[in-house]
Amino acid sequence: IFCSDNGGTGKKELGSDNGPLRGKKGQIYEGGHRVAGVFNWPGKIAPAVSDETALTFDFMPTFAELAGVKPEAALDGVSLAGLFFDGKGLKERPLMWMTGPKMAYREGDWKVLLQGKQTELFNLADDVGETKDLSKSDAKRTQRMTNTKEDSVT
Repeated sequence: IFCSDNGGTGKKELGSDNGPLRGKKGQIYEGGHRVAGVFNWPGKIAPAVSDETALTFDFMPTFAELAGVKPEAALDGVSLAGLFFDGKGLKERPLMWMTGPKMAYREGDWKVLLQGKQTELFNLADDVGETKDLSKSDAKRTQRMTNTKEDSVT
């Protein structure tokens, strides 16, 4: 397994280019956390490319399943075994992460960002670079996602 836990610095002179993604390491924009992952297990995982959204906390449920171990406690994340061995897509699930007081909440292609008093909404399918804030034009979705996010924190 090879992957990073954060996006690059965004400094081309340091060999880091997050384009077309907005943001850099430590930010909640896609460029701050979206990275490639490489999983190599000769004879077990067939070479393939996937655009599924997986997270590092999916590793432990995957390792447990591969080892045939049933964890005693609930684990965050989902097993990636079906994706690796059968090409099955992952079930859609809400995702949330924080960096200090900044928070992002994602449902499918929709992502709401809370940064202090600023709230932004993006549709990543249409705008992977997070350039068009839809929070005002889609205020209902923004409010619903913000309320959903708050419910999942408490």
